[in-house]
Amino acid sequence: MPLGNNQDCIKFMQRAEQLVILEKGGYTLTSTNITSNAEITDIIQDDLKGYVLPLTGYTPNTPDATVEETPFGRGIITSQAAPRMTAYADLNPCDYRNLLKTLDGGLYDVLFLDNAGNIMYWQSGTSVYGFSANIWAITAGIPNPDALHEFYRLEFFFTSLPQFKEFRITKPSYNPLTELLLAMPNGLGINLNSYDGSDAIVYVADRCGAKKSGLLLADFELVETNSTATITAVTETGTSGVYTVEISLTAGQYALIRVKKLSGTNVTDVSWNVQLNG
Repeated sequence: MPLGNNQDCIKFMQRAEQLVILEKGGYTLTSTNITSNAEITDIIQDDLKGYVLPLTGYTPNTPDATVEETPFGRGIITSQAAPRMTAYADLNPCDYRNLLKTLDGGLYDVLFLDNAGNIMYWQSGTSVYGFSANIWAITAGIPNPDALHEFYRLEFFFTSLPQFKEFRITKPSYNPLTELLLAMPNGLGINLNSYDGSDAIVYVADRCGAKKSGLLLADFELVETNSTATITAVTETGTSGVYTVEISLTAGQYALIRVKKLSGTNVTDVSWNVQLNG
């Protein structure tokens, strides 16, 4: 049976204000450092494996537990589903369009940030984890005039009820609602205008915003290729946000490139990938 009761610590978890979505794959935090922002911000702005999702609202829609009656007239719970919820993102259209391409049923770890600045997670020993969930970003296509705040919709299907039975709520030494959101890199859009096998002409801008001028060779990253090609030069046309990226590919070869601007080890600006085909 439970033992003890801390009279000074009787409180409810407040409504979730933001979610931190971490890429699945061994991102284990520590109980010692969960109260500071170093581990989480490194995942967000150094590794690019975390995403802060502000919410306009959400609806828990976990199925009811299955209750059966025994021959002796007692009710017993025979099964209980893992939690589910529908969440609505507080984003601009360009950022949500990027989520639609990314969150399509993959498995992620989710931390809850409530409006009092608490972090909700689960713990095993000295290791801290987000709650495992399959996540789908969904669009209805046409905004509902009576519920515009529900246009950017995500479905969360959590995979483990036992994780929620080991939940913890911690008040960190910083405000995660502001500091983690500020750690998010600025999102850029990169559009391919043309590619002739050696020169790619691309346009770079803040997502849904102004042109991004002043980028250099070091700000362009070769993400993936099936060749030995490298980006050899980058030249901007005036201050137009239009760049000539020099990379040579032959027939059958491809390359994925993006903008990734660094300040030390921190990523300050990042774009989605564009594919070049030889």
